[in-house]
Amino acid sequence: MSHRVTGFALWAAALALPAASGCRSDAEPLRPALAPPVLGGQMFSPVGRGAKFQRRGAYVLLVRLRLITVQLPIGSVSESEDLWSFLNEEPTGARIGAALTLNGLRVGVGVESAWPDIAKILRRLTGRTAVRSHMLTHPGATVPFVVKRKQPLQTIFTFRPDRTLVGDDYPPGDNIIAITPTVNFDDPTAVVLTGVPLVRSTYRQPKYIHANGAYRLESAPEYRQLPDMEFRIRVPSGGFLLIGPGPDIRRRTSPGHNFLARSAQGAITETVLVVAPEVFAAPVVPSQR
Repeated sequence: MSHRVTGFALWAAALALPAASGCRSDAEPLRPALAPPVLGGQMFSPVGRGAKFQRRGAYVLLVRLRLITVQLPIGSVSESEDLWSFLNEEPTGARIGAALTLNGLRVGVGVESAWPDIAKILRRLTGRTAVRSHMLTHPGATVPFVVKRKQPLQTIFTFRPDRTLVGDDYPPGDNIIAITPTVNFDDPTAVVLTGVPLVRSTYRQPKYIHANGAYRLESAPEYRQLPDMEFRIRVPSGGFLLIGPGPDIRRRTSPGHNFLARSAQGAITETVLVVAPEVFAAPVVPSQR
């Protein structure tokens, strides 16, 4: 007797930020009605609050990441505390939180009840509608959110937690905020989101991959992670993660400027990203061999 998981798939929807294919809507509600995922003919059910799994390995989990992106005039969020007053920035820890702020980024977690107030602020600050999309992934798999595509060679100076400043050149490519969701089986409705800014090079470098006792030559892009910028936040059931700009976004060599600032027709805008996770489960189906 062996066991397999039906409907096993890493990606359920492709995502790029901001994507032309993304559905455009107002910033409310946080999670519009969306059917539970069905993969390989097997339906996954939402994991409700208070749920616990009696036996590990009996279920396979999926995490659906709801994403909302909003473009605002420069300074709307980075130079105001209106939005941040509804968020808890402490879960990042003082060391990482301070480093993120020095680099033009801020990260906070919000609860479901705070979303209407945040949505109201975002609507007031910008006349643009939000861009929505979603993606399915397995716990532990990294999701690359592309925030700026096809960037030229970039020189980025990053403050480390000890306030030393380090600079480096990053190859032409895509600027990505990579997010990895993980789920604790003892508290499966909460999702821990680990995020890090990185650059994915346009060029692809050949390298040998060892698999199934043999080597094969493959080409893959280079991934360059910004130093000391990784953050980790626990998002409770119904909650969300907000990644936004800090005051140092105006420094053109800062990570915040290179990842969250945009220039179009002489106007500079800043980006706010909202990530709202949901957890789904399906039983492992036994199969005969």
